[in-house]
Amino acid sequence: MIDLANSDKPRLFSSLINQHSGLSRLYQHTKFLIYLNKCLSDILDDQLKLHCQIANYDKSILTILADTPAWSARLRYVTSNILSRMQTDFGLDNLKTIRIITRPVQNPANIKRRKLTISPSAAESIKQIASTVADEKLRLSLLKLAKQHKKPV
Repeated sequence: MIDLANSDKPRLFSSLINQHSGLSRLYQHTKFLIYLNKCLSDILDDQLKLHCQIANYDKSILTILADTPAWSARLRYVTSNILSRMQTDFGLDNLKTIRIITRPVQNPANIKRRKLTISPSAAESIKQIASTVADEKLRLSLLKLAKQHKKPV
């Protein structure tokens, strides 16, 4: 249990790890998963490694995430190679099964951004300001911004 009474005092991460066995196990497992991801990266081709990552290793099962069904299928073609390389080259002697799950890999490229819009009156004000600006680049940027207004319904 973490002592909340002394939580306002700065403490070294290493001292927290040493005091809490659960946190220490979680930290060690996370470091191990990072290592396994590097191992997987060494095994997979350049295209495939961009779309796959290790999710977990528990007992004898290695779970790999693929970001689309197509990449999952492509990953399934190389599972026997992954299994043998992980066992022989990277010391996972207990590894017996590779489980593949299709789930988008979390990285900034996968995040869909909502298109920002401005009101028609704000767009009109920006256009008026743009007409008074001498700097060509700034004027064009303002006009581009003014096009981001909501269309009347």
